[in-house]
Parts: sequence; structure tokens; C-alpha cells
Amino acid sequence: MKKHFGEQARSPRELIIKDWKESVFISPSNVAELTEYQLFGSPFLRAGYFDNRLYFTSTETAVDTPGHIQGALSAARRTADQISKLQN
Repeated sequence: MKKHFGEQARSPRELIIKDWKESVFISPSNVAELTEYQLFGSPFLRAGYFDNRLYFTSTETAVDTPGHIQGALSAARRTADQISKLQN
């Protein structure tokens, strides 16, 4: 952390935990449970764009466990693998 954000990053003053389900911009008020995971994982979101210089990598792009932290980690791993293959 220090390398990227300086000495102050070694001693945070507070920890903020945000439940995004409470945000009106993220979770519509008329949706009780956001469990329609079949809407996630579009192959168009998993492709590379602009000659493979732009990738969308988030839980919404995951094909396994989308909408969860595991999906975000899976998507990150997938994108890292895609980039690694281009460099070899």
C-alpha cells in the first residue's frame, strides 16, 4: 500500500463499510432480492475491446457466482489470464 499511496496508507483513520443494497442508484426500491443472476455473465462483457486494451472485469461479468465476491475474483482471474496470453 505504501508504495502506491504513500506513508499515510499504512495507518488508516477509519474503515467504511457500505451496503450497496441500500443505495437507490444501485438497488431499485421495488426489488427485494437481486438474485436474477441469469442477467450477468454476458459474453460481450467478457471480450477485450480496442485491440484488447480495455476489459470489463467485475462480478457482473463472471460466469460462476456472479453478483458475489467470488464472482469478482473469478472475473479478475479470467481477465488476468486473457492479458497474460496476449503477452506470451
